[in-house]
Amino acid sequence: MNTEERFLLRSSVEWRKNLMQDCLCMPCAEFSDSFDAAVDAAIATFPELEREAILKRYRDGLTPTQCANALEIDIGKFYSCFDLAIRRLRHPKYAGGILKEMRRFAGSPLASALKEAIENGNWKKIEELCDSVPFQCLNFSTRTKNCLMFSGAQSIGDVVRLIESGKLKNLRQCGQGTLQNIIDVLEKALPFHFILGKPAQFCPETSDAFTRKEHTRQLSAMLERCIDPRNDPRIYWAREVTFDYSTNHKIRVDYMRFQPLNNSTSGIEKGDFYAYEVKSSVEDFKSPNGHNFIADYNYYVMPADVFEAVKDTVPYGVGVLCPDGGHLRCVRKAVRKDRTRPVSEMLLMLWRSSRRDFPATDVAPVMHTRWAHLGGDEWCCPACGFVITTEGSWDKPTKKYCEDCGAKMDGGADHEDRQD
Repeated sequence: MNTEERFLLRSSVEWRKNLMQDCLCMPCAEFSDSFDAAVDAAIATFPELEREAILKRYRDGLTPTQCANALEIDIGKFYSCFDLAIRRLRHPKYAGGILKEMRRFAGSPLASALKEAIENGNWKKIEELCDSVPFQCLNFSTRTKNCLMFSGAQSIGDVVRLIESGKLKNLRQCGQGTLQNIIDVLEKALPFHFILGKPAQFCPETSDAFTRKEHTRQLSAMLERCIDPRNDPRIYWAREVTFDYSTNHKIRVDYMRFQPLNNSTSGIEKGDFYAYEVKSSVEDFKSPNGHNFIADYNYYVMPADVFEAVKDTVPYGVGVLCPDGGHLRCVRKAVRKDRTRPVSEMLLMLWRSSRRDFPATDVAPVMHTRWAHLGGDEWCCPACGFVITTEGSWDKPTKKYCEDCGAKMDGGADHEDRQD
């Protein structure tokens, strides 16, 4: 199914909603009662040819060629009129009034109703509400959104039914990463695996990827309690400490701790570093990544059964910590080695990585959208209508944020967590 076929499959009854969501790049879950009237009033002020181009494309559901034939103009003229009409709709003069009638999913009554249904365990109500929520409202990755659009899915309910039928994993571009993204996002939005009857290939409790992830989380929690059981500020440690991050051979240690001899300058220089690598399975241990032993004392953290399977391949001098009743027990003690990196570099990277755990500033959530072209060198923010110019150039503005409302101009795409 190509882009044109997916476009034509959309409901012609809701053509105004489809038009404004495509125009403003803002997927919305709810619209006010006066939304249709606001869109009609805006389109009625357009020149006749531009108005008809919009109506035949969205209301009548015609292809560009059919639209051009119906208007008795060539295809190039149709595209020109259509683009001008879209630009007019993005202008604050028209978009400002329409935006007031559109409500985003987060914080909307529909989101509140879905949350209430989940808390009450009303599965029938959950399924009904899921059919009303466009899947674009959830934080899927760009690849996942493209895959779901290719399948013809429009709502969260459509995604759930694709999973139930087993058709999703057979779609083009739907690999293990896409499946895992769907699992992670739906788990945050609703307990979808209870509705699905726990299919083994998608249910997080039974999937290998989720099991390894959960084991890693549990081992990490026990290691943090072992390193700093009382949240003592005099214990210096950090997670995911990265070295050589500006090169193409950077390494990352899962956990690192520094223990100075005393608080004097010489005591700090003579202090010891401890490195910990978490391995939740034999496959994880055999992976070429995550064996970065650059500290004075180096340890693996792994389940006891994994240690029994790989104990003959654990390098000499590397210690092993295994869970024992909710705590970690040392089953093989590490041998001190001479590290090659200076204490200044080790401390800097330790401090730099620990900054990620600082509490974030309490600020309002950022809206994600993209600059809308008004024509010539004028561009505006669809969220607030703030207009900027590119000083004679028709190139897209390089500013990443709106100066007026702070909206982030990244096209509304989802981004993975930034790494060092």
